[in-house]
Amino acid sequence: MGRSGEVTGYRNDGVQTAVALVNAGDATPGELAELLVSYKFKVDRPLTGEEARTLRAWARDLRPVFAETALERVVDVLNALMLSVPMHPHLSDHGLGPHLHYGPPGAPLVDRVRANTAVGLAFVVCERGADRLGVCLARGCDRVYADVSRGPRRQYCSKTCLNRATVAAHRSRKAAPPT
Repeated sequence: MGRSGEVTGYRNDGVQTAVALVNAGDATPGELAELLVSYKFKVDRPLTGEEARTLRAWARDLRPVFAETALERVVDVLNALMLSVPMHPHLSDHGLGPHLHYGPPGAPLVDRVRANTAVGLAFVVCERGADRLGVCLARGCDRVYADVSRGPRRQYCSKTCLNRATVAAHRSRKAAPPT
């Protein structure tokens, strides 16, 4: 963990990449490439249709990690995901300072994404607990989130959903007859 107690570095990128992939739904190859670049993955050519299909399938495989409430089940799902990905953890320094890579040296982009997201989520579960991963509680929202903060546990994917839920609860209380 970093000085502030948050999951940092490559792990944090993997965690937030996992969240973004799950929330991306049926993103196009171009949208997926942009998403990966925004999380500092090296994307040196357009994604193929097959790579995009594999990433969308991986996102569907990741969703249960966020949706499950039983720690044992989350552990089982993550272990199965990590076993399904070629991994060879190693230190790397390509101008960013020493850091861990989880995929084998020279691994294809999709394998690097899969390894990084699975390991990142595993670190969150180990360091913060499975209850730090979840599906937004806002009505009509099925986006996922990962809470790596030191503060109270989050229950919404965004401040927008939190604010909507807070306003709805306030209006409901105001509309209820006094007791």
